[in-house]
Amino acid sequence: MMKKAILGFVLLGLCGFATAEESKASGGYVGGAFGFTVFDDGGAFIGQGLDDSDTSLQINAGYKILKHLAVEARYVDLGSYTVAAFGSTFE
Repeated sequence: MMKKAILGFVLLGLCGFATAEESKASGGYVGGAFGFTVFDDGGAFIGQGLDDSDTSLQINAGYKILKHLAVEARYVDLGSYTVAAFGSTFE
């Protein structure tokens, strides 16, 4: 118990050292994300072949024109799912 308390205080103390840098007036930026997507069918496809999970991807890029104004483009792919039922495959 004492070790957990000490670890908690050390982590809390380290959080105090985080500082934010003032943002630039203008400039470009890029970002992205990778994740996991699950389709919730609510039990509609019980007993059928359902591939209900896939990976997801996000890519974005933009340009900051003024302090509170920017233009951004984003691509998001949440994956796909496949249902095999009644002798047919639906995507």
